Amino acid sequence: MTDPYRLDGQIALVGDIRSVGAVFKNGKAISAILARRSTTVVAADVDLARAEETCAVIYEDGGTAHVLTADVTNPGSLKAARDELARDGPTSTLLVRNAGGSRQGDAIGYSSAKAALIKLLRQIALRLAKERIRCNTVIPSVMRMPMVEVRLPKPRDGADAESFITARNKMRRLCDA
Repeated sequence: MTDPYRLDGQIALVGDIRSVGAVFKNGKAISAILARRSTTVVAADVDLARAEETCAVIYEDGGTAHVLTADVTNPGSLKAARDELARDGPTSTLLVRNAGGSRQGDAIGYSSAKAALIKLLRQIALRLAKERIRCNTVIPSVMRMPMVEVRLPKPRDGADAESFITARNKMRRLCDA
């Protein structure tokens, strides 16, 4: 039986890597998971060294990756990255516009931004459906990352961070890279 989650032959442009060293933030985690699903990853970040760190993780896992300098908050920078990718080879078939986070304790702002993103992507999907372009949004729950564990309040009953996170997560499990 073939793996339905494999993405053989797909090329994913993943923006906003923003991970340093062994810390996996969303962009680095997404890139690693896509590479494990046989996707060629193009890691794009304003900091080329961060993108190269992400590619090193992918290479260690036996995956294929390339780096680009791009600022995902700047449409002109994203267009230039796309054009550079098209000049050097096939165009990307997946675009991961990854940027997230919040200040500690700013749950209202973070939740509002996620809700707005869902509505925005729904409208984009409706607009592009007639061109057979599929648009999806993935809004992960709490992810198992050092960044998350450090920001959590210490459980009062002495439970470890994983038990605390799991108890707050409706799915009763953590997303993991």
